[in-house]
Amino acid sequence: MSLLLPVNAVVDVYRGFNAANPYPGGGSTPAVEGARGHLKQHVRHGRFGSAAGLKWTTVLYLPPATDVRSAYDAQLNAWTPANADTIVLPDYPREGWCTAFLVVLVQRMHRGTAAECLRVCLDRLQPRQGGCIRAGCCPDMPATLYATVPLGTGCPCLDGTVVPLTYDADSDAWTGSQTVCNGENFTLTFRCTGTSCLNATLLVSFEDHGDVGPVPVAPPCGCSPLFMAFAGIEFAEPGGECVGGIAVVITV
Repeated sequence: MSLLLPVNAVVDVYRGFNAANPYPGGGSTPAVEGARGHLKQHVRHGRFGSAAGLKWTTVLYLPPATDVRSAYDAQLNAWTPANADTIVLPDYPREGWCTAFLVVLVQRMHRGTAAECLRVCLDRLQPRQGGCIRAGCCPDMPATLYATVPLGTGCPCLDGTVVPLTYDADSDAWTGSQTVCNGENFTLTFRCTGTSCLNATLLVSFEDHGDVGPVPVAPPCGCSPLFMAFAGIEFAEPGGECVGGIAVVITV
């Protein structure tokens, strides 16, 4: 049975919900792809729920056969958001952005009539600029990674340095910077947008010593657990801090 309401939204439905990381990672497969529905703002009414898990910002009407699931389990029972679905909507709230929604409650409306549909109450999360799928050559790569310079490489003042790398949708890369050695900036840019960890590259910038890269990953690498090593990184101007090349290891 099709939806009688005008279609103004095409969404994908993913099983499970993670508030800290709601957008699907590369390689994720939606449980329902391209569901066509009618989206309506509902903040004024959705804020009145008396249970902790029964408040919403938006309502989405979908055809009655759509397989979309909530985790609401009555006001007297524990409500576990991780058991609910996540819905993502591209080009919302504006072109080039994506918004994820937590499925709060699914209701079957106008049962047995031509107007039958599902009314899906949604709680909107913070929109992100860029596509709905987080980049990454491994499934479910997190928004923050860590780059470590192992002990015993060619720049002793970098030994043991750990740099958090944060994903940026505009550049489609994880980037981080830290002040090291004699107050110099050490900046790393990690990219991994293919279908294998062997597609990973690293750009290294060490103030007063120059830029190196993109450096290809040194096999073997792994996604579970995430492990990617980059070796033989030698700066054009080693200066007093470096006597040889360094290595960098990317982990979660």
